[in-house]
Amino acid sequence: MESRTKKSFKNAIFSMVGYALTILCSFVTRTVFIHMLSTEYLGVNGLFTNILNMLSLAELGIGSAIIYRLYKPILEKNEKKICELMNFYKKAYYVIALVVAGLGLILLPFLHYLIKEQPRIPDSLSVIYLLYLANSVISYLFIFKKSLIVGYQKEYLTSVITYGGTIALAAGQILVLLLTGNFLLYLAVQIAVTLATNVVNSMICDKLFPFQKNCRERLPKEEAKSIFKDLSALVIYKISGVVVTSTDNIIISKFIGLSSVGLFSNYTLIVNAVYALIKKGIESMTASIGNLNASGNVKEQERIYYAVNFMAFWIYGQIAVCLFVLINPFITLWLGKHYLLPLPVVVFIALNFYLQGITGIFAIFRNTFGLFTQGKYRPVFSAMVNLGASLFLVAKVGMAGVLMGTAISYISTFLWYDPYVVHKHVFQESTRKFYMRQAEYFLVVLAGAALSFLITNRIGIANPIANWVADAGITFFVMNALVLICFSRTPEFKRLLQNAGLLLRRKG
Repeated sequence: MESRTKKSFKNAIFSMVGYALTILCSFVTRTVFIHMLSTEYLGVNGLFTNILNMLSLAELGIGSAIIYRLYKPILEKNEKKICELMNFYKKAYYVIALVVAGLGLILLPFLHYLIKEQPRIPDSLSVIYLLYLANSVISYLFIFKKSLIVGYQKEYLTSVITYGGTIALAAGQILVLLLTGNFLLYLAVQIAVTLATNVVNSMICDKLFPFQKNCRERLPKEEAKSIFKDLSALVIYKISGVVVTSTDNIIISKFIGLSSVGLFSNYTLIVNAVYALIKKGIESMTASIGNLNASGNVKEQERIYYAVNFMAFWIYGQIAVCLFVLINPFITLWLGKHYLLPLPVVVFIALNFYLQGITGIFAIFRNTFGLFTQGKYRPVFSAMVNLGASLFLVAKVGMAGVLMGTAISYISTFLWYDPYVVHKHVFQESTRKFYMRQAEYFLVVLAGAALSFLITNRIGIANPIANWVADAGITFFVMNALVLICFSRTPEFKRLLQNAGLLLRRKG
């Protein structure tokens, strides 16, 4: 039997390699998109994507609650309990699909209130929105089966189908744009591929776990009540997360304009692609962490917690510094200087990337420990801070103010509270040591950003591509040198080396 480490590594490799291919497809598709359609179409794409993310609140965190409950029966090979949970999950997601469709249709008459100036495009905004809504609803119909594959740590199998669909999507959309330049057909291709990949993933689950194909077992009422209790807390976390990450484009559209949303969407394409790539690798460890937590070894849990958080700082800190130094030169190479955003906006893009990354790790541990109800009202405050600060600051400093509001909400809530909950209810010790370590991490990120920016601005190579590659090499070297100098003697660093050694020797 494969160890947790091997399974995590295999899932991470498949997810990251596949998503790297997705990033390449996204960039090629976006490049064709920009050349064939106007910037306002980019703005419409960014705005409606954010609106549908808001509507995904209907999911209410059911996935986290059910997958958490799957860890133990999977460990115990309790197929009856797995069937009960999967049947509950199936019914819940059919309801979710209906709720998303209903909320989406209710919002339809009010779309024009979210746009400062109506875009000069030939297609109907209502038809475009309905196509986005259809794609979102379809995505919920088979997602419950994928969760079982994740629980069994076989996510690498669905990754092959998912990323195969990504290649098909990119090829189909590029072909449609080049042959017709029709945005509606572009969206229709997306719907077709979403449906196809979900159906194939469902078929894989049925083949791997035939015992669950015709589940009729019903979850006991008491257990269902317990799940709903967790969900009442998770919905608040979900609202907060969506408000923090999915309202920026809506505020920019309303107060600045769709063209600015289009420019910003090029940056978010890069940032989201990199973030999702890293997240795919890290979240591949979620089932392993959940299985470890089910074993009840608190000391080992704490060691893993600190080591994974150090790894997250190293990865997200490195990428955040690279974004700060390299993203504007990359946009210049890719699209041209007229697609650039000001440096203050770039600063907060990089900062929010780092904050979202490390707080995402906190959330993974909170969920796998089953800490759904503890501090459930804290996200309400986070959402209020984000909206209030963004709306106030957008009038003062424009787009940078919107992103500044997001950073303020992360720092005032997510950054400190989730670690506090884990330390209090699981490790039963003070968070002082953890907070101090996080402060050290952030100072190293700041130092890496400052040094890299100063050094790269003193280097000027005539060839712009060679200059960008040199800047990337310098930034990578500076940040990693700082990490090694500051943390190579820490237990967290040694634990990472130990696990890396196990993987290289292919032992459990």
